[in-house]
Amino acid sequence: MKKLFTILIAIGFLIFVLLFIKNNSILTNSNLTLNQERAFISFLKVEPPIDFIPVNLKITAIGDSLTVGVGATKKEGGYLNYIKSHLTEAKGVRNIEITNLAKTGLRSDELIKLLKQAEVKSQISNTDIVLITIGGNDLMKVFTDHIINLELPVFERELVQFKQRLREIITTIKGYNENISILLIGFYNPFNEWLGQITEVQMIMDQWTTAGREIVSEYENAYFVNIADAFSKHGIDVLYEDYFHPNDSGYDLIGKETMDVILANIDTILTARKVTLQYEKN
Repeated sequence: MKKLFTILIAIGFLIFVLLFIKNNSILTNSNLTLNQERAFISFLKVEPPIDFIPVNLKITAIGDSLTVGVGATKKEGGYLNYIKSHLTEAKGVRNIEITNLAKTGLRSDELIKLLKQAEVKSQISNTDIVLITIGGNDLMKVFTDHIINLELPVFERELVQFKQRLREIITTIKGYNENISILLIGFYNPFNEWLGQITEVQMIMDQWTTAGREIVSEYENAYFVNIADAFSKHGIDVLYEDYFHPNDSGYDLIGKETMDVILANIDTILTARKVTLQYEKN
């Protein structure tokens, strides 16, 4: 009888041990599964880098003959060729689509009218980046209208008006698409080779360049492209035979300077594009 009791106790202890092991095994597996699920959920919550999935970028170019590409032998608009060839090499960019709405001889007041056209508004509303060249013809108009009596005050008065129009241009574009990225391409001095000794000419160019940079700085995700320094280093070697517009080399300079600004701000540009797409979905 005592022996039977001892055997029953041993069997009971063995059953207890087996149940304990089983329960702990289940608990361990349950914890492991739970930890794996938590890790997976945490992974899902981590935002991938903005350039993780390359995107297609839409670019609209507006402005004057510099964006038309007058003086270039290549088709599709001077510096835009450089952008099209090199921007797809940027991390986070898969392909680009460029629409050129520029017109030769366009002044800032005429660009304001152009922006009010329904098809232009529709184009810009669905664009990621706007490239602008404007102001050169405004300056030339001052030269031609006051050729007999060219004085600094004349240019300074016109500069005040130009700044107002430039603000209206950028504000209008932002009104169509507040998350759009804007690049304003600055001035270069085509007269440097012939009128370089006249300090007033360079002073005028500097004032207008500074004005463009200051106006752009007032807006979010808007950038100024300085091309003056690059052109001054190369002189007439980068000018077309009219000694006013750029040649192919000159347009490549503009394209390179523009690309440098885009690449320096590519994360912000891609982020703005993402915000725009989310806004459109909602």
